[in-house]
Amino acid sequence: MGTPSYFGSASTPADNGANGATPITITPPASMSTGDLVVIVASLRSASIVTYNASVTTTGGQAWQTLQQATISIGNTSFLVYWCRFNGTWSANPAVEFESGATGGCSAIMHVFRPSAGSLLWELDVRPAVSTWTTTASPSIAGPITIEDETVSLAIWATGNVSPPVTWSGLSGTGWVVAGPAQYRNTSGSDHTAAAAYKLQSSPGDTGTVTYTASSSCDGATMSVAFAAVAASTWTTDTVTATGTWTCPAGVSLVDVECRSGGNGGNGGWNDGQDDYGGDGGRGASYAQAYGVAVTPASGYTTTIGAGGAGGAAGGTGSAGGDTWFSTTTTVKATSSASTSVGNVVRAGSTGLGGALYGSGARGGGSGGSAEYGGTQSATFTGGTVGGGAGGTGGAGVGGVGSIPGGGGAGGGGSAGLYAGGAGARGEVWISYRTPAGAASLLSPLRCGPRMPMAILAM
Repeated sequence: MGTPSYFGSASTPADNGANGATPITITPPASMSTGDLVVIVASLRSASIVTYNASVTTTGGQAWQTLQQATISIGNTSFLVYWCRFNGTWSANPAVEFESGATGGCSAIMHVFRPSAGSLLWELDVRPAVSTWTTTASPSIAGPITIEDETVSLAIWATGNVSPPVTWSGLSGTGWVVAGPAQYRNTSGSDHTAAAAYKLQSSPGDTGTVTYTASSSCDGATMSVAFAAVAASTWTTDTVTATGTWTCPAGVSLVDVECRSGGNGGNGGWNDGQDDYGGDGGRGASYAQAYGVAVTPASGYTTTIGAGGAGGAAGGTGSAGGDTWFSTTTTVKATSSASTSVGNVVRAGSTGLGGALYGSGARGGGSGGSAEYGGTQSATFTGGTVGGGAGGTGGAGVGGVGSIPGGGGAGGGGSAGLYAGGAGARGEVWISYRTPAGAASLLSPLRCGPRMPMAILAM
């Protein structure tokens, strides 16, 4: 692999211009080539960018990826990030649109990078990391630790609580370079500013800390992310459902691993000495993932699958689900308590809500966590469904069993008697790896990211 290069940037409006209209159309840099990486940052002077459902409404003939959702609340500014691999032809200039009701300045900023060879494909190398800064003029960003050889790392700063909008200068950090002009100011409505820097690498490693200095002390939000240019290959995901040994295939030296613990059992229906109540639904599985775990072909690796927790007897409490881990308990591990899980990304499942008085039935169990969600509670008898396995269904009888992987069991009913809670579901391990070129290229289930906006919300 070689080293990618920065090709150019474009924005609407230009730095220190004004734009409050939506959709926001961007004119891409001229003379782009097939295979270029295109990143769009859609910025809004509001802390409610998700409320306005930003989207790429004019695709320009490209297949846009959107990144996982994340939220930060500081600085009264917000932005979302989209990316694509340029197919060689713009059918129209791309446009980002916010729904009606969005106020303040609206900006769209495009950065373009070129791989060392046009045949290479792009994938998400390191998921976005988001943070905030307060009352400082020199916010720092911890750059990604990249996994693949040929990568583009991007750092973004945004602030919206200073008028006139701040300017930026004095970028510091080994190998980091300002992307386009020093900053992108929008003077429409309440002012806001965004800025970006990039670092290009031909081998994996820590990109280090990058610091940028604003013209005055302010509050704001930051994001870092890395993209990799990779050869055509096929991604395979092995699903491990029982404790045992996973054998690394030939030619594989790195794997991406996802673990879900067992879901907790639901509580049994109970009586407070006077009235009957349905039991609480069990908490869904915790989730942990790790990128780029080093493995050796033909070697065996222990995979331990956490059992689902038993449902509580009438008047009793459901048991916690078992731990799920890959290789060792310090490599990647999901436990019933997310605080003790191990991985690059850790999410907790949610619990179900309690049943109502006089046996209206217990609520369903919480769903398991996943990369993009921490699981959802179940405010009705039906279990939570967003994230990992769905929670069990509650009702007037015995609580329902959680769905695989890691759904929480439903609570037991408290109508015409007290009933036991449902069992939680077992966990799973998902192991994803790239095999040599030859088939149509696919993206890693982890690295392509879910099709949701990455929203940095700051107020």
